[in-house]
Formats: sequence, C-alpha cells, structure tokens
Amino acid sequence: VLIPRPALDELARRLNSLGDGLRVAWVDCDVDPVDLVRAGSAAFGFSGVYQTPEGRALAGLGTAWLATASGSDRFRRLADRLTELPEGTEAMIGFAFSPDGPTGEEWSGYPTSAAVVPQISIRRAEGRSRLVAAVAPGSSEGMLLSVLGTLRRPGEPAPHRGSDHRLRSLPRPDEWRDRVAEAVAAIRAGSASKVVLARAVDLETGSPIDAFDLVGRLRSTYPAARVFGWSTGSRSFVGATPEML
Repeated sequence: VLIPRPALDELARRLNSLGDGLRVAWVDCDVDPVDLVRAGSAAFGFSGVYQTPEGRALAGLGTAWLATASGSDRFRRLADRLTELPEGTEAMIGFAFSPDGPTGEEWSGYPTSAAVVPQISIRRAEGRSRLVAAVAPGSSEGMLLSVLGTLRRPGEPAPHRGSDHRLRSLPRPDEWRDRVAEAVAAIRAGSASKVVLARAVDLETGSPIDAFDLVGRLRSTYPAARVFGWSTGSRSFVGATPEML
C-alpha cells in the first residue's frame, strides 16, 4: 500500500477531534509526493504537484476548498480569500500571465487564477514528509480515507511507446531558423539587447499518456529542474523548468 493504515487511523482520530468548518489535520508519513498523484489522480477531479531540485515538494488530490479570481486585482482577492483558511493551511495556486485569463481551446477549464486546498496532500521539506487531510464543512472523512487506503505504490514510470503519433512544429523549423537569425541580427545591430523566442511542438497520439507518469519521468530526466503538474478533469498541464514558479 502507499499510505500505511496507522497513518490513516491517526488522521481520522485527529479530524474527529476538530470542530465545525474546514477541518485540517496532519501526520508525519514518508510518501513520495509524485507517487501520491501517480497513484490517486484517476480517483479525484483535481491533482497537482510541484517539486524543486532540492526536494521540497507539495502534491495534492481532490478539492476541499477552492477560490478563483480574475481581473487586475485578482491576487488581492485571492489573498483575502486565503485568510479564511485555518492557520498553517497550505493551498496550491496557479494563475495565467494575463489578468483576463488564458486564451485558446487548450486552456479550457483553467480559471485566470485559482487557489486549491486539496483533500489530501503530501508536503515534503528538509527530508521529512507530512500527510495532510482537509475535509470541507458538512463532509465526512470516512470515504476520503477509505479511498486513500486502496492506493498502491506505483512502479517506475514506463516510457511512452505509442507508435501512432504525429508531430507538428509551430512555427515550422525553417520559419524558426529565420526568426532566430533575425533576432541575432537585431542584437548585433544594436536595435535589441534581449529577445525571448518561443516555439511549440504539438504531438497527437492515439495512445493514452498519463500526465503524472510524465511528471515522474521529467523529474528523473531533469533533476536540476522544477517539475510540476496541474490536472483538472480531463486536462493536464505538466512541465519541467529551470525557472522559479
């Protein structure tokens, strides 16, 4: 099993001792954050994980509390909502660069900014892991802990072996080379000091790709990067980046 029964029993005892409102309790428990989302993402509507090269990580399943906001004051409004939470409660936060939200069909279902307190989460820091449960007002922890008791520790992420796939570069490689040459010429001419270029590669495949297996592979392949995954419904946003998130 992924989560030992004694840890779940202690969580149940601590949750039962709390009063009304959002109930949050935790126990020390050695669980890999990426293993948590790999094992449980299919059973929950929301899954998320973030891990730094130093090993600090937060992973979560399900939604016990949610706040969203858009517009130029979205961060202030989110901050105001976060004050509703019990002291010490951690939320996972994601947001678009634009205050009016992401555009494009691929971002359908993603709000402009969101703060999520997962129903179950693993927080890892300084070599220690903490299992946290959050139960919404009026809800029972019984079903949540029962589902957690069925999770099994996943094996190593298997490489994707789908052969029926198609790649499409945006822009095309020849257009990309031309843009890079234009940027270099502009810098040499003194008309630009810094240029940020980006391109996309779309992959279409008939074989399923597990988002958090992919996160696990990114973590092992790029140990110096920050890896992340945010999945809601059938859509997932995953990646590995050297930049701070």
